[in-house]
Amino acid sequence: MGQLSDFAPSRRGFLSNTAKVGAGAAALGALGSGSAAAAHAEEPYSDSDYEDSNPNGYGALDDVQIVKFALLLERLESTFYTEAAGTAPVGQMGTKGDENGGRLDEHQVERSDTAAQFDGNPSIRYSTFQRLQQVRDHEQTHVTALEGVLEEVGEDPNFASDVEFEFPYETFEEFVDIAQALEDTGAGAYTAAAPAVDTEEYLAAAAQILAIEARHASYFRTLNQPLPAGSASLNPFPDAFEPQLSVTEVVNRASPFIVGVDDVDQVKDLLG
Repeated sequence: MGQLSDFAPSRRGFLSNTAKVGAGAAALGALGSGSAAAAHAEEPYSDSDYEDSNPNGYGALDDVQIVKFALLLERLESTFYTEAAGTAPVGQMGTKGDENGGRLDEHQVERSDTAAQFDGNPSIRYSTFQRLQQVRDHEQTHVTALEGVLEEVGEDPNFASDVEFEFPYETFEEFVDIAQALEDTGAGAYTAAAPAVDTEEYLAAAAQILAIEARHASYFRTLNQPLPAGSASLNPFPDAFEPQLSVTEVVNRASPFIVGVDDVDQVKDLLG
């Protein structure tokens, strides 16, 4: 899988309903409970030789910085899907140009060549737009949950809320290219960061998010089959182990979509 910049030019030339948000926040609710979370907001985290020599760079970050890094990526994904699918609830169309509409609409998506690959299975083809809305809701819920983590440990829950994102695509096919790369990046980032996390509650919750990001990645890999049909589809789960992506690799993949961020040092400045 290439970097996001493989799918898009440089920048010069990048809450769902209350019940769903509440459910997502509840899944991470244990993160801030007890004294451990508050203590970890103040103490250094690099407490093992592994973390000090972590080849992926996450050992240089404390747990709160890792949460902030995850939140930045989740905001990126949430913005991407919300801009694309709009704000209409799952099951409602949201036509481009109306108050709920996004850059894509149901007819555009389900009449695309990508969706037409599933012409023999209408239940898959004609649920494609609803799946985009579902992914949007997941990412919005992840944002809300991670904001709650920061608030519990006395950090600003609005971290990165003013960061702007740009997504250069015109067609649904271009959108799916970026979506697949974003989800692969998220899964690789959570996998690599996990060994550097000391707070067990954080780690347990990150595993829940990782599993969903991996499912998203598999879905978009299934959609992103080379055309014409039958020309060897992209494997939705190519490896037995999820590749680990370093901090630098994640930033390099994401930075073409983050306005004003070009390298890892700028991201570290954001993390504080």
